[in-house]
Amino acid sequence: MRPSPSLVTLALAAFAVGAFAQTGPPRPSPKASVSQTFGLTDVAIAYSSPGVKGRQVWGGVVPYDQVWRTGANEATSFEVSTDVQIEGKPLAAGKYALFTIPGEGKWTVIFNKTQQWGAFDYKEADDALRVEATPRPAPPRERLTYFFEDTTDNGTTLVLAWEKVEVPVRIAADTPTMALARAEQETAAADVKPNQLINWARWLQQKNLAADKALVWVQRATATEAGAKSYWGKAVEARLLAQAGKIAEAKAAAAAAVPLAPSAADADNAKADAEKLQQEAAGWKG
Repeated sequence: MRPSPSLVTLALAAFAVGAFAQTGPPRPSPKASVSQTFGLTDVAIAYSSPGVKGRQVWGGVVPYDQVWRTGANEATSFEVSTDVQIEGKPLAAGKYALFTIPGEGKWTVIFNKTQQWGAFDYKEADDALRVEATPRPAPPRERLTYFFEDTTDNGTTLVLAWEKVEVPVRIAADTPTMALARAEQETAAADVKPNQLINWARWLQQKNLAADKALVWVQRATATEAGAKSYWGKAVEARLLAQAGKIAEAKAAAAAAVPLAPSAADADNAKADAEKLQQEAAGWKG
């Protein structure tokens, strides 16, 4: 006998509640987390979020010129999936405890190798990196929070915000180098699909990177039946051929691409791009 849908729903709901439920009374500083991906890099912050509660925060609850857990309860954790630059200084991929030393004009931001409760066992000898950051005035915020801003392919800014202060910290990575390494690995696979070759060639062409490799990869794709029917495959091939000075071949590839646009999965984008491609091809001389 099959269980009724209502019983299944209740069981799943009970599992979900059990998986996320905490024991004991509510925490005065609830747990929170935030993450951001830029390029090929994942950044994650986990912390406990204290409230102002009418208190003097800076120079009061949080003394100046002393190491702070940068949250409440457990020390705030910072995890990054690739090697990065923090305010221009290198930090290896990994998980760190995030401490700070707040100051009225400058903050020291610390990435420490030891996960711990609070900052009671903090040891400077375990620091992986220290950088300076400049606080800025901000609208009032009752609870401490972290968020990301100014995210690009090559970086993002982590912002600590509480009371009337925000502290931005820039995180960057060499996305083009990492992407090219990944592209070479994936395109070398025996079972690589035409669409994978096209996607990598298109990304490189758009970023003006490794045009010679991109052309080899896209032509491997368009030499297949599936690739020959791909608008983006032929369009990228055309642009790369033009960049290589092979104008006659480029114009032929562009002419083959345009009729394929309406059948592309993203037909609206493809048709708009096909108009641009025709205009570009009209200007190719050689």
